[in-house]
Amino acid sequence: MNDAGNTPIETGETAPESSTDTGTKADTGATEKARKTGADAPEALTVDAVSAMVQKMFADYTSKQEAQQTEAEKLAGMNGTQRLEYERDNYKSQLEALQKQVTMGQMQSAARAMLAEKDIHAPDNLIAAIVTADAETTKQNVEDFAKLFSGAVDAAVRQRLKSETPRTGKAAGKMTKEQIFAIADDDKRIDAIRNNMDLFQ
Repeated sequence: MNDAGNTPIETGETAPESSTDTGTKADTGATEKARKTGADAPEALTVDAVSAMVQKMFADYTSKQEAQQTEAEKLAGMNGTQRLEYERDNYKSQLEALQKQVTMGQMQSAARAMLAEKDIHAPDNLIAAIVTADAETTKQNVEDFAKLFSGAVDAAVRQRLKSETPRTGKAAGKMTKEQIFAIADDDKRIDAIRNNMDLFQ
């Protein structure tokens, strides 16, 4: 700590290193060893990056503390009836949020089942995009998606079927056994056999 009572992290200063810190020495030795072996090491954090992370964490902590303090002050200024009403409203909003989550989960399960009946297996994030809180809207979205998906698959299959059929016959550059045995030079004949091993199996 400095004279003002701030820690080195808060002031941006670096803390003095202890000469008895064996962990730092071991880490330095491991880093040097990784450099010598050519292993990729993760990028080191800069002082500015660490400072920014610490400041962000401190800001988050202070905002949470302020919110809790504001909440406590609000409750302290209320009488018993007001406090009960406030807590009831809080619990009611939490209950509504939980009910909405349960409803959305049930809707996603129903949508997944509807798609599975049509042999469409979609990931959860796609199903979450299709589902709404309203059952009729969700049903319509699932049916529309199934039509679009099936149409896209059919179009892709038709496109593949339109492509040229492969031609049969001997591939260019391939030799027959007779042509290989007709080669007079032994080295060239052996190379030709190596390049056409499928003829000799």
